[in-house]
Amino acid sequence: MSKYITKSKQQAYLVWNVEKCTLIGVYSKHLSTVLCGIFSPCDADIVFTGSADHSIHSWRLSKDLHNYTTEFKKNQDTPNIVKEKIVTKVADNSTTDSSKEQSNKIQQFPLSSYELFIGKHLEKAVDKFINSKYSNNVSVDEDINYLAFFGTNTEMKKFLVNEYSALKKKSSNQMIPCMNNINIWGQNLEGYFKDAIATKTISDWMIAVAPSVSYELWTKMCDVYASQLEDVGEVTKASTYLVAIKKYDEAATMLLKNNLFREALAIAKSQDKQNDEIVLEITKKWAEYNILHGHPKEAAHCFLSINDTRNAILCLTKIKQVKELSLAAKLARYVDEDMEESLVVNLLKTEYFRHHKWNEARDLLKNHPKLNYLNMWTGVHEAMYEFDPKVTHIIIKNWICATSNEENFSIFNYILEHVEYKPDYYDKLLKIVGSEFISDASLLMPMITVFLAGQFCLIALQYQKTGIFTVDSQKRLIKCFALAYNYETVYIDSNSKFNKILSRLIMWIFPKGPLTLDSYVHFELNDNLIKSIRAYLCYTCFSWLKTLYTSINKKLNLPVDEDISDKEKYFSEIIILTQQFQQLLNNYIHDIMDLETSNYFKAKKEIERINQLLTTSSTEVSIGSINEEVIGCIESIKSEDENENTEIVDSKVIITSEANELKHLKSLTENMKECNIDNITNFNKLEHEESNSLQNKEINNLQNNNNANTDCDIVCTNVNPTKIHEIHMEENNSLANSNDLLVERETCKKEVYQFYQNLKSELNKFDLNDQSPVKHIAHLEIEASKKKELEQIVTEFENKRINSPNPFSLIAELKKFIHDLDINFKYDN
Repeated sequence: MSKYITKSKQQAYLVWNVEKCTLIGVYSKHLSTVLCGIFSPCDADIVFTGSADHSIHSWRLSKDLHNYTTEFKKNQDTPNIVKEKIVTKVADNSTTDSSKEQSNKIQQFPLSSYELFIGKHLEKAVDKFINSKYSNNVSVDEDINYLAFFGTNTEMKKFLVNEYSALKKKSSNQMIPCMNNINIWGQNLEGYFKDAIATKTISDWMIAVAPSVSYELWTKMCDVYASQLEDVGEVTKASTYLVAIKKYDEAATMLLKNNLFREALAIAKSQDKQNDEIVLEITKKWAEYNILHGHPKEAAHCFLSINDTRNAILCLTKIKQVKELSLAAKLARYVDEDMEESLVVNLLKTEYFRHHKWNEARDLLKNHPKLNYLNMWTGVHEAMYEFDPKVTHIIIKNWICATSNEENFSIFNYILEHVEYKPDYYDKLLKIVGSEFISDASLLMPMITVFLAGQFCLIALQYQKTGIFTVDSQKRLIKCFALAYNYETVYIDSNSKFNKILSRLIMWIFPKGPLTLDSYVHFELNDNLIKSIRAYLCYTCFSWLKTLYTSINKKLNLPVDEDISDKEKYFSEIIILTQQFQQLLNNYIHDIMDLETSNYFKAKKEIERINQLLTTSSTEVSIGSINEEVIGCIESIKSEDENENTEIVDSKVIITSEANELKHLKSLTENMKECNIDNITNFNKLEHEESNSLQNKEINNLQNNNNANTDCDIVCTNVNPTKIHEIHMEENNSLANSNDLLVERETCKKEVYQFYQNLKSELNKFDLNDQSPVKHIAHLEIEASKKKELEQIVTEFENKRINSPNPFSLIAELKKFIHDLDINFKYDN
C-alpha cells in the first residue's frame, strides 16, 4: 500500500493511502508548526518528522496515529487530486496521560514562534545587547517582534497587542484560546470584551473572566450574551445568564416567546417576590397554545390554575369522555346551574341511558343535589326495560281479545307507584325534555327511548295532578306514537329490543284492550286529538292482521284428524278474535280513513313534488298512478311464470290458474312483495277456481272407513259381540267428533270470510284514484302559490290533530293481506 504524509494547519502530520485517496491517520504530538517529514529507509512503518518546537520525532504508523474521520471533494481543475474538506477527530476513550500532557503544551504564539526558532532577529538582539551593555546606548526598535520577550514591559504589551491582531485576522476557531490567553496576559481584557460585546462574539470563557475586570462589565456581557444565544436558538442557556444577573422577568419572557411555558413558569414562580402578571400571562398563553394544538387536558389545568372555571369546563367538554364530562359538570355546579344541568342531561342521554347504566346515573346525580328531579327520568327509562318489551303475535292476540295478561300494565300507574317523584318536578323537567324529537342517525333507538321516557315523566306528573290525560298530555302521546310509527315504517325488520315500539306504547296506554268501554274515560274531551290517538290504535291492531291470520289459516287447512285435542278450543278463539277485529273495523277504521287525513298526506306528497320541481331542472315530474305500478308488477310476474295467463282489463286483475295452482299463486304473492307497492288503487276480487277437494276427500275417507268397519263386522263373525259393540261405539264417537269439528271449522271459516269481505268492502269505499299524473308547469310562480295553499292544509291539520298514520300505507297493507287471503283461504261460499 503506497503512503505519503502531508503537513496540516493543526501542527500535525496527515498520513494518506495513495491508492484509495483516503486518510489513514494523524500524528499530532508536535508542540509547534510542523516543518518536514520522511519515511525511514530501513523500516516503512517508521516516520521521522521535524517541527518548529526544536524537536525531531520518530514514530510508527502502526501505533502512534490517531483515528480521524474525513470527507473529501474533487478539485474541478485537477480531478485527480483530492482535497480535504473536513477532518474531525474520533473520540478515543483510551487517552493516555502523555497525550493529555502534549495537548496542554500547544504553542500559544504560533505566528512568532517560527521566527524565534530560525533566529530571524538575532542580529538585532546582538546589537541591542552590545549597545546596552558596553556602549551605554539604549536603542529603541520601532519594529515590535519576538524580541519583546527579552525587552521591556512596554515592548511586551505592544507585542501582545500585535500578536492578538495578527491572530484575529486569521479568524480561526483554533486561534481563539490563544487570543484569550494573550489578552488576559497582556491585561487588555476590557477592550477585548468591549469589542466582543459590539460584535456579539462573547464566549463562556469571557463571561467567566469578566468579573475580574468589573461587575458592571460582567452584567452587561451576560445581558448581551443572552441575546446572542437567543439568536442562535440556545434559549434555555440564554435564560440562565439573565437569571444570573437577576433579570427574572426578562428570562421568563424570553422563554415564553419561544413557547417554553414550563421553563418560563419555573423561573417566574421560583422567585421570592413573584410577579403575578407574568405568571398570569404565561399561563394564559400556555392554555391558548394547548387549545390550538389539541391538548385540552393541559389547557384545563392552566385555566384552573388562574381560576378561569368556564374555560376549564369548555376544555373538558371537548374531550367527550365520561370522566372528563363528569368533571366538567362538577365544576359547572359552582359557576352556572344551567351549564351544570345541560352537561348532566347530556351525560344521561349519551352514556348512562344508552348503555342502561341506571345505577351509575343515580350515583352521578348524588353529586348534583339540585338536579334530583332527573332521578325520575332515570327511573322511568329503567321502567321501560324492566318488563320484556318484545311484542309477539300471541301477546297481541290476548290483548285484542281482552284476555288477562300480567305483562299488560298501565305505564303511568306503574311510574306513579314505583318511581320517586315530587309535584314540582314537572316545571323543571319541562325545561329539559324537548317537545320535539331531534333525530340522531347513529343513536336513533337509544334517543327514541330517552325521548319517550321524558314525555312519560311529564304525562305521569300531569295525570297525578289532574287525574286525567289533559290536552297537553294527549299531544305528547300523539308525538310519541308518531315517532314510534315512523321508526316502525322505516326499520321494518329491526332487531332492536323494541321491535314493535308502537304496539308496546299502545298496550301501555290501553292495557285492558282496544275495545274496553272505559278506554277514554280519563281523556280530556278533545275530538281531534282523540281521533288521532284512535287512528294510531287502529293502525296498531290492523298491522298485526296478516301475522295473526297467517298462522290461523295454516291450522284451518290442516286435516281434522290431526291434533284434535285442542281444535275445538282453537276454533272458538279464532271466532272471538275475528269478532273483535270486526268490531275494531266498525269502531276505528274511519278514524284513520277519512277525507281530512287523506287530504293531509296528499298535500304533503304534493309539497315534496313541488320542492323537487323548484330545485331541479327536470322537464316533467310525475307521480305515477297506482294502477301503473300494479300493472307493472303483474307484468313482471307474467314474464317469470309462463304457465300463468294474466289479463288486465280496466284496472281489473284476472288470474286464471292451470295445474299446480297453489304453487303459482304463492309465487305471485312473493313477487307482489318484491314490487313494494305503496298505494294500490282499485283491487277488485281476484277470481280463481278451486274445488274443495281436500274437504271432499276427508268426508270420503270417513265414509270409506265406515264401510270398511262394516265389512269387518260381516267377516269376523266369530268375534265377541260385546267387543264388537265397543269398537262400533268408539268408531261412532270418533266419526261424530270429526263431523263436529268439520262443522266447527266451517263456522270458523265463515266468520273469517265474512270479516275480510266486510274489510274489502270498507276499503273499496276509500277513494285513491284522485292522484293523477302531474305534468311540469312552465310558470314556477303558480307552483309556489299552490305550495303555500298546501302548506296551509298541512299546518291546519297538525294544529288540530298533531299527526296521524298514513291511511294510504295501511290500505296498501290491508289490500295485500286480502289478496293473499283470496289465494290461500279455502272456503266455499
